[in-house]
Amino acid sequence: MEWHTHVDIHTHTHTHTHTGIILSWAIPGQGGNGHVNEQSNAYLINTLSGLGYQYDAQLSERGRKEAEMFWFRSSFMVFHRRAP
Repeated sequence: MEWHTHVDIHTHTHTHTHTGIILSWAIPGQGGNGHVNEQSNAYLINTLSGLGYQYDAQLSERGRKEAEMFWFRSSFMVFHRRAP
């Protein structure tokens, strides 16, 4: 799920979504293999908001609480694409 830490969000996600995005992104200090673009949740919320997405805090928190893998507990996020 964290493939965006390895690629450019603008060219791969925004052009292929119609209703929303569910993602996990490596946060600063998380470590791991190939995480070359660790970013804070606030950075991602602001970036995706600028691209026309609304952060869904309630669904994001639900996903974090139900996560079995530890990294999803701090980085799982749900966004809905705003209507044009």
